[in-house]
Amino acid sequence: MQGIGDWEFANINFNKLTKEMKIDLKTGTPHNYFDETYASIKVQKSSGQVVYNKEIYGDKKQNAETNTISVEIGDFVELTHKEGKGRATLINKDNNKQEKIGNKIMYKVTGAGLEKVEK
Repeated sequence: MQGIGDWEFANINFNKLTKEMKIDLKTGTPHNYFDETYASIKVQKSSGQVVYNKEIYGDKKQNAETNTISVEIGDFVELTHKEGKGRATLINKDNNKQEKIGNKIMYKVTGAGLEKVEK
């Protein structure tokens, strides 16, 4: 996920073999023009239980942090980004396919990886 000047403020890496999601947040202010939630990352179980939820405010300095979240088949990953059409890209490392996430997207964890779902 990128912010002002296309600076990468967050990177999410899903390992389908270990079923872990590594979320790296960088130190800095994502986009000082936005005094609200600029992006968010949420991981939840199929039951609806939220296991990770991070709201990233555009004009607030965030500290660097790394979280590794264990996920299971059937879990959901929801990503939002105010400028996601140009500054948030999902890259499938198996085939190098790139997909812009838009303002909001949801994925379901499957045996084959992440599958986009409408919810």
